Amino acid sequence: MEQSIDTQISNFIRLIEEKYLSTEFQYRPVDFAQKIQFFTLDTITSIAFGEAFGYLESDSDLYSYIQKTTESFGMMMLGGLLPWLVTILHSPLLQGFIPSEKDLFGLGKIMKYVFSIKNLGF
Repeated sequence: MEQSIDTQISNFIRLIEEKYLSTEFQYRPVDFAQKIQFFTLDTITSIAFGEAFGYLESDSDLYSYIQKTTESFGMMMLGGLLPWLVTILHSPLLQGFIPSEKDLFGLGKIMKYVFSIKNLGF
């Protein structure tokens, strides 16, 4: 695990040095909170799957995962407060409301990626 974390720390530092170090003539602002999210996701996926998804490398929200997760917080909190609601959402009539590996963005896209890495496909 330590090697995976060290690699992602190096990738994080490289990203900051290459794209966000201001100079005497050019100001380069950085959204540090976003870059930390990229670092965290790459570190977790590197440890869990043996390879990082590449958030730091692309310096972007791959598959709109962070955006979709942020948009889902309300529903996730509701599901935590009302567990019976999760059971209802898993009914065949409401399958469109939960992530699926067929989704083009968000958690479903990540699920598809994970299934392809681990050859778990559905």
